[in-house]
Amino acid sequence: MKDRLITKTEYGFSTLEMLIALALVLLTITAVVTVSYGNQSFVVDSQTNSEALHKAQQLLESAEQVARQDFDSVTDSSGTYLNYATSTKITNATECAKTVSANVAWMGDNKKPATVTLSSLVTNVPLMLSLGGNCDTSPPTGGWNP
Repeated sequence: MKDRLITKTEYGFSTLEMLIALALVLLTITAVVTVSYGNQSFVVDSQTNSEALHKAQQLLESAEQVARQDFDSVTDSSGTYLNYATSTKITNATECAKTVSANVAWMGDNKKPATVTLSSLVTNVPLMLSLGGNCDTSPPTGGWNP
């Protein structure tokens, strides 16, 4: 048999090369896990925000329904729903209109407070018609020319 020269590259991986390869594999796995956890957190936050928005819409629609039945019986309210603190605030906008604000608050990731607020204007139509269709008690502002 013919003797052949064994070069350094034929000895296989050295310990240093194995450690470098292991470090690269660990960095890749860490990056993948971090990104997937971030995506999961984003999905949960989006779902929680969507639930809160739906609850705020329900509160607003409920107050609007009460206003249609008896305009003067619309009042402030507060309560809890699952992990959400809910409140409805009513303010008089004009003689025959009220502003209804529905607020839903919760604690998000890392105890970060989050809030969804929706507002709407409800009107007492019979009173508005008795006032000639105009229930605004103050003139328009901002360069309004009639």
